[in-house]
Amino acid sequence: MIRSPQLSCTRLLVYLAPVVLAVISTTTGARAASTAPAIYAAVVNTSSNHITIAGTNLSPARLAPKVVFATTTLTLVSFTNQKLVATLPIGFSAGSYSLVVVNSNSQVATFSVTLGAVGPTGPQGPAGATGATGTPGATGATGSQGPAGPQGVPGTPGSAAILSGFCINGLISSGGGTTYYSGLFTGLGGNTSGGPYGIQCFNGSSPAPPNNQNYSAGILVPSPGTLRNLNLAVYPGTVTSPSSIQAQVWVNAVPTSLTCTGNLSVPSGGSAPSMASCSDTVDAVSVNAGDVVLATMTATLTEEPLYIYSMLVSLEKQ
Repeated sequence: MIRSPQLSCTRLLVYLAPVVLAVISTTTGARAASTAPAIYAAVVNTSSNHITIAGTNLSPARLAPKVVFATTTLTLVSFTNQKLVATLPIGFSAGSYSLVVVNSNSQVATFSVTLGAVGPTGPQGPAGATGATGTPGATGATGSQGPAGPQGVPGTPGSAAILSGFCINGLISSGGGTTYYSGLFTGLGGNTSGGPYGIQCFNGSSPAPPNNQNYSAGILVPSPGTLRNLNLAVYPGTVTSPSSIQAQVWVNAVPTSLTCTGNLSVPSGGSAPSMASCSDTVDAVSVNAGDVVLATMTATLTEEPLYIYSMLVSLEKQ
């Protein structure tokens, strides 16, 4: 039974000081028949321009083998079964070349020879140990500010605060066509101190100069927001002529656009007067923290008297 040759590889680099330069690369040998040739090393002497080839079964029948370098058949100088010396033609530049030896039994051995100082790339070695941390470099210059990010999703509005106030038992009987200010101030309920700041409706109080001592009867806003949804409810007692009642929101003693007017009609057939109301759900007023907010009511009548049981006012701060 005849086995196919199995080839093995060897990598070798040889320098012959001072004039020999040769790099020997992989060789393949056979493990089939006992006469199969194998090349172990090849050395080029640049002074004599000879290449020396070491191996086994290079000439088992003691006949001259054939040596081919690249594509050039070399002239033998000497040969044995373990060593061949051949002349290498001038003109080969640095690089890797194939070397083929065909022995006297027509069996072939191949080898790779590199001319020059650099041999073929060897296998990658193991990774070295991690080096010590270097000294931190200087801090770089501050980069330009990036663009503003997209606006976030608005949060859910919180519950609105309700500002409210009331007055009771108001009477106007000083003549027709007269407008009277009330003492109704939001956020504090009814004021029971009496006098011009008392709980009675239409007591003549006003937050406007020169009577702005009533400025302190309003509510001090603790946070910014928006005032809206003004509502007024009037419960009349005696109405002798058509009359109107107006509620208005003031901020820092300045009247705002938040206002509404309710009309009172004279009842027919001796029936009780009907409740009057009004609202402003359209206008809105912005306030800042520290602003003073209050509401006043005025009444205008064409004849007298006008008696009010009670009035209520409210608005929202969002």
